[in-house]
Amino acid sequence: MSELIHSHLRDPQALSCLLMLLAAASLIAIAVALVVVAQGRRKMLDWHSQRGLSFLQLGLREIKRLCYQHLPVPSLPTLPQKSPPP
Repeated sequence: MSELIHSHLRDPQALSCLLMLLAAASLIAIAVALVVVAQGRRKMLDWHSQRGLSFLQLGLREIKRLCYQHLPVPSLPTLPQKSPPP
């Protein structure tokens, strides 16, 4: 949070856009991690004996690996059109 304070962004719309971008990037990384786990490739990215990485960390590692190898990010499953009932 201190990085946000020191960023000198004071415009509410700019802050809102930045936070929305960070939220979207986090969701994409988590979705990529879910694909990795569903494909049984978790050990390739998380080699600790006790699964130590969060889904966000797994997704970021996978995206970094794909970029390094010049590979495309996998197609992610689409979200449902409606929210589930409460």
